[in-house]
Amino acid sequence: MNLSIQSKLQLFTEELHKHFTPSFLENLVRTTYYS
Repeated sequence: MNLSIQSKLQLFTEELHKHFTPSFLENLVRTTYYS
């Protein structure tokens, strides 16, 4: 994998963790997979 792409993905993931709490993500997963 291209290093720049990988670092961008890392930053994106960190941003997601800042904005979305674990409970939000858990609810999102539940609604996505169990609806």
